[in-house]
Amino acid sequence: MTPLSSARMANLSGGTLSIARHTIQQCLRMKVVGMFLVVVGLGLGVMPFAMTGDCTLAGRLRSFLTHGSSLLAIALSILTIFLSIWVVTEDVRSRQVFSVAVKPVSRWQYILGRWLGICLLNVGLLLIGALMMLGLAQYLRTGAIQEPKSQMDRQVVETQVFTARRRISPEPEDIAGRVDARIQEMKANQTFADALEGFRIQVGGDTERALEILAQDVEKDITSKLYSIAPGQSKRWQFRELDLQGVGARGTGTVVSVDEQTNRLWVDVPASVLARLVFAGPVLLGNVEGRARRLDGAKVQIQLGLEDMRSPRMASLSPGDEIDVAVDPMIQLTYMADMARQSGDRRFSGHWQVRSPAGGDQFVDVRSDLNRQPVTLTISARVVDDQGRTDVTFKNLPHLRTGEVSTVTILPEDVAVLFRAGTFGGNFLRGMLLLMLQLMYLAAVGVFAGSFLIFPVACLFAFSLLPFSLAGSFLRDAVDPQFLPQALVGSYWIVQAMGILLPDFESTAPGEWFVKGMMIPWRFVGKVALLTLVIRTTLLLLFGCVIFSRRELARVQV
Repeated sequence: MTPLSSARMANLSGGTLSIARHTIQQCLRMKVVGMFLVVVGLGLGVMPFAMTGDCTLAGRLRSFLTHGSSLLAIALSILTIFLSIWVVTEDVRSRQVFSVAVKPVSRWQYILGRWLGICLLNVGLLLIGALMMLGLAQYLRTGAIQEPKSQMDRQVVETQVFTARRRISPEPEDIAGRVDARIQEMKANQTFADALEGFRIQVGGDTERALEILAQDVEKDITSKLYSIAPGQSKRWQFRELDLQGVGARGTGTVVSVDEQTNRLWVDVPASVLARLVFAGPVLLGNVEGRARRLDGAKVQIQLGLEDMRSPRMASLSPGDEIDVAVDPMIQLTYMADMARQSGDRRFSGHWQVRSPAGGDQFVDVRSDLNRQPVTLTISARVVDDQGRTDVTFKNLPHLRTGEVSTVTILPEDVAVLFRAGTFGGNFLRGMLLLMLQLMYLAAVGVFAGSFLIFPVACLFAFSLLPFSLAGSFLRDAVDPQFLPQALVGSYWIVQAMGILLPDFESTAPGEWFVKGMMIPWRFVGKVALLTLVIRTTLLLLFGCVIFSRRELARVQV
């Protein structure tokens, strides 16, 4: 690079940065920024005390994370649109733009500098709000406002909220192959022609439509039988690609007390092991697996099976003895079932088995669970083989108390294996990055609108686009051309076009990820950055630079 080109590059970058620095200083002198900090600070500060969720600690945390992230996103979005429009239109109105939109600072540098300044200001404001939100979430986590109602509540907080999990669905069934096989069977039994003719009559003789309806009817019949589990029958799911990254903890514990009647014993465990214990989670005492039932300081109550408690090693334990204690990485099996005929207490019973396909380690539990209520089981990751595979089998049993029987339906989307793939802090950071990408786009919208419109009209333009981004998925699903009057069919295409031109903030809102404790993948963040920042934001800034460069600034603005 020649000295001349180096100096020119330094001048160009210096001009843009100078405009950005001036933008930040100009915005900080405005009272609206201070009002934003006060409103967000008061809103976030009150939420932990005012929102109770489902009256559990986990519910309060989920409610705070949902509404807190929404408050931060909405408040910053409104502020960003207002400031990005104001800094441009006010310069034109007061004719201050004449002092900056001249050489050596070009007009495109002015537009880019204004956008960059708003973005840097948002980085600082978002950082303040995010740190406040994270600090309050950690404060809630300690139980300072509301103590956990049970050890199960504490388990939910640690394993389903303050975590970053991946969800793996079962291997898909070959539905298409089963449909083809059924249709071939119908043709062989001479029932195909009769069924097809019946559907042809329904659709007015359209053979192609009749074939489509017939295939759908066959598929519905197959899936209803495939996902329904009759009394005494079993259903097996296969899970693959479980990329476990969790680490276990091992140490030497000291036996505090032994209760042979309840098969439980208290053990004083090292801090490294205690940090990874969860309620009802697996704990290894020597080579015997138990379950953590209660925590009291550094002591944990561990429940063993009857046979394990009577084993020579466990039977010889007495207070003061030392024993190896270990906590393995864990996975979670989540499921929800629907009973065909509900029992008196709305519960169904079943035998669950989770085992490694390579053989050996397995988890077995006979349970009674509520109908249509999500259930999560915490299981040692030893049931996952070296290739990341595990198999889950459910057997429908008679009601454990009354003996009632009922068919149970478990859909593929209602059963999954979850495992920890990261930390809550890292997940929170990725969520804030998604919010920042949203704000960078809105800053480009504001600067673009301000490049050719006066302040009131630019605000109307920008704020009219915001609902499409905040509720784009809902609008696309709600506007169905089949149910619209002919005069309003054009609205369907308008909504579809808006979905392409505008980002979908509803699908990228981090609150839903935080509430479910699901990991926000870096790949998803990168995809959002590509579409929102690299494509849409760049195009808006490019159009804004072109329009502003051609605009007659000396014309009187009305």
